[in-house]
Amino acid sequence: MSTIQELITTLFNLIVSDDDTCTKNRYLQSSSLIEQLKIIIEIVTQFQHKKTFEAYKALEKELQKYESEVRNHIRDEYLMQQNQDDLISRLEEIEREKNELFSNTKLTIIKLKRENEELYQKVKQLTFEIQQHKNLTEKLLTHSEKCKANDYLTHDSTKISQTKYSTIDNHNQKIIKLKTHTTPKKLHTETSVDISVIAAINQKRLSQQMIKQNYFQKKGSITQHQHIKKNRRSCSFVNQQLNFLTTSM
Repeated sequence: MSTIQELITTLFNLIVSDDDTCTKNRYLQSSSLIEQLKIIIEIVTQFQHKKTFEAYKALEKELQKYESEVRNHIRDEYLMQQNQDDLISRLEEIEREKNELFSNTKLTIIKLKRENEELYQKVKQLTFEIQQHKNLTEKLLTHSEKCKANDYLTHDSTKISQTKYSTIDNHNQKIIKLKTHTTPKKLHTETSVDISVIAAINQKRLSQQMIKQNYFQKKGSITQHQHIKKNRRSCSFVNQQLNFLTTSM
């Protein structure tokens, strides 16, 4: 049966490492069991403290690790919150710009519609004025053409009348000469022919004057071409009479 001393020595060997020579020397130098037990209690207490310290260090390390993660999480959350605030601010600014743009666009559309209506009315008024000027111009041109035609016909009629009168005067002078230089028989024959010609010319002149009067009374219904054509016929008739007079002479 083991003694108390052997049990205490076995316990000491179990809790003390082989490298701890200082503690072993203290144990071997002790002479009483109480002193040896005190050394063992001290070793156990140190071991517990050491173990507790190591556990504390491990726990502290874990806490530092978690603290770093928590700090990173807090920083990320702060950055996310800041980005969220920036986005909300940007969205609010975009919303204000959108509303402002919508309002400006609406006002611009209203303004453009009003300007478009004003331009339409101006174009309508200008179109009406252009049409009036066009009608007035056409009337003025028509009136001018009629005046030119009247001037032409008046000039042509005056020229024809002068030609007729000149022809009659010349023919009268020839008759006077014939009366002076021809025989009675020849004079009678030629005088009869001349009188017939003069009568025909006078009749034509009267007819021309009546036509001219009818023209000025009905000038709205006779075209310029018809006037010129009639004047040409009159000139042709006068030429025929002149040819006849020349042949009879």
